[in-house]
Amino acid sequence: MIEFIKQLDNSLLGMINPGMASPLLDTICPMLREKSFWIPVYALLTAFLVMRYEKNAALILLAIGLLVLGTDQITSSLLKPLIARLRPCHEPGLTSLRQLVPCGGQFGFASSHAANHFGLSCFLFLLWNKNIFAGLLLFFWAAAVGFSQIYCGVHYPGDVLAGALIGIFLGWLVFKGFSHMVSRTQKASAS
Repeated sequence: MIEFIKQLDNSLLGMINPGMASPLLDTICPMLREKSFWIPVYALLTAFLVMRYEKNAALILLAIGLLVLGTDQITSSLLKPLIARLRPCHEPGLTSLRQLVPCGGQFGFASSHAANHFGLSCFLFLLWNKNIFAGLLLFFWAAAVGFSQIYCGVHYPGDVLAGALIGIFLGWLVFKGFSHMVSRTQKASAS
């Protein structure tokens, strides 16, 4: 079973990198995975959350900070050294791989970028009362970041899928904790 999963992961990687190579994606994908590229979006999102959720804005931003810290620590500090799966760009047998960005750390399972973005998307989707339009945009954004990791040659599809699942679970978990804190605060204010 493990061998089948590895073969599937390698096949999917090959379909995306080098299979989908194009000048447009060669330009866009490295930008999509760059944290600094998203700074204006993060700044606008922070401003929106502060304006929209005045009373709870600090708690929301704290929850998001804890979420990102959690997804990052689980993927980078726990899983990557524990699983010790080489990134495709560190794999000597992948001679056809196109590496578009610096490779990063030696191990890639699970993708921190995917965990962070899917976690944030899940949290915001739940915060915004499961708004379908917002959800589609949020998860498309997270998927685009995850896809770019594969396209640039720094993660296998399985790394991104695992990161996405971890992020979604932690996004849900942090939202549940946030909701509990808000309801406790409201009950305390009412009494």
